[in-house]
Amino acid sequence: MQAVEFFVVKGARYSQERRHQRVPADFPVILKTDGFRISDRARDVSECGVGLETTQPLPVMALVGLRLELPYGGPIDVMGRVMWSSPQAMGVRFEQLDERLSDSVAKLRSEFQRP
Repeated sequence: MQAVEFFVVKGARYSQERRHQRVPADFPVILKTDGFRISDRARDVSECGVGLETTQPLPVMALVGLRLELPYGGPIDVMGRVMWSSPQAMGVRFEQLDERLSDSVAKLRSEFQRP
């Protein structure tokens, strides 16, 4: 009879902690997926994602095209993935980083932090 070894591997810890501070925001966002478009509003934004107010939440892990109508830097098109969804809101992580997006978020952050 052959001996069997067992190993216990502890699972990786998952953290809700964000790498980038979110900034309150209010600008139009257009989502494009599966041949239809959804017009929503941003409620917060960071260099890595956007929180949206929506009447048509998408399923978690859905891949979407986004057009962000930022107040600084004009419209920016990026790909995103839905990371969480509720009946009135959803969070979308950007799948690629864009320097113009980082610059726009930095301007929003400085405006928000101004006394």
